[in-house]
Amino acid sequence: MRDAIHYEWVRLTTTRGFHVLTAATILVSVLFSWAISLMIANMAPEMTTQAAGEAATVAATRSPLVLLAAGLLGIFSFGQEKRYGTLCLALLAMPQRSALFAAKVVMTLLVTTTWTTASTLMSVIVSNAVLGSSNLLESDPAVLVGCLVLANGWALLGIGAGLLLPRTGAVALLVAGSALVEPLLGQLVERIEIWGTSAAAFLPFRAGSSLIGFADPALGAIVAETFPRLPALAGGGLFFLYVAVLLAASYRKGVVKAQ
Repeated sequence: MRDAIHYEWVRLTTTRGFHVLTAATILVSVLFSWAISLMIANMAPEMTTQAAGEAATVAATRSPLVLLAAGLLGIFSFGQEKRYGTLCLALLAMPQRSALFAAKVVMTLLVTTTWTTASTLMSVIVSNAVLGSSNLLESDPAVLVGCLVLANGWALLGIGAGLLLPRTGAVALLVAGSALVEPLLGQLVERIEIWGTSAAAFLPFRAGSSLIGFADPALGAIVAETFPRLPALAGGGLFFLYVAVLLAASYRKGVVKAQ
């Protein structure tokens, strides 16, 4: 297992795209937080300290690249080796294929956690400075932790998609699936109720987004998030159930049956 983790670490850190994605994730997150904070400050120039802290959390957790970067990292964990034909060699070199799979999962989650923590912390500092909140603890900790958990969920989703599909198809699944297909599907099923909640709330990406949802509707309206959501724990649990099913199927096809 130690050899597998070392192999995966060397593979990641010697890939040029890894460093580009790391820098882009942090930079875009900070710039996005700064832009959203300016927009909020112009919309509501006179805010209480508590409101400023909550608004800073909105700005710090809405960068589109944080989740996408985690998903891309997951895709690259297997997709890069599938593309260049080194996956079969890696599988042959490891006595236990499950060890290679576990090593890739562990490294992907560690890097995702580092990326998300760094980008979110810097974004919170910037957004609090712009909005005039001097206390970082005013930011909603539940939403910040939810952002970290959701990013790791996207990373696992990327691993599953990267094993089941070609790299381009896996990227399209994450990008088009979350930004185009699911919103359209959500509009079709929005009026259908399941257990007193709109069926749209049970779709995978929307269920996951409940981890970074706000109880105050006004905060959600700032970033045009007015769609129905499940409670954070229920939505997060459902999202990870989708992820677990995808991972189980991808592990069987991409690792167990790989030649």
